[in-house]
Amino acid sequence: MADIINTKTCLNCGKDLVQLPKKRSKVFCNNTCRSNYWQKSERLEKSGKTTEEIVSILSQIAKNNKPENKERINKERNTEHKVGESHKQPEVDNSARIAELEEELKTIPDVGLGKKRRVFIQNKIFKLKRQINQ
Repeated sequence: MADIINTKTCLNCGKDLVQLPKKRSKVFCNNTCRSNYWQKSERLEKSGKTTEEIVSILSQIAKNNKPENKERINKERNTEHKVGESHKQPEVDNSARIAELEEELKTIPDVGLGKKRRVFIQNKIFKLKRQINQ
């Protein structure tokens, strides 16, 4: 049986690659990683960055995609953006918003797309009134 040499990692995901002697050296672990890597580099080239910047960014991506770094990256992501906090809408006076929607409702024609818009606004007004009553 042939000896297996395991010295390189995938440029995209950082997994260890299985290298066989007298075979062409692998750069990616599968076609998905190869495709993802080249799509990333293509996007970076279109962004107007120099070759050195692109190489630096791609090497940083490969470094960060190693399995031992995944936990650290996920921890950093969770500390910056806690779930639910970034999507909070600012508090708005519902009665003022209802008045705005009712004024808009008066100007909408009752034909074509106006019917759909009218139904949408009526539903929005209903939801806002329900929030006020809670």
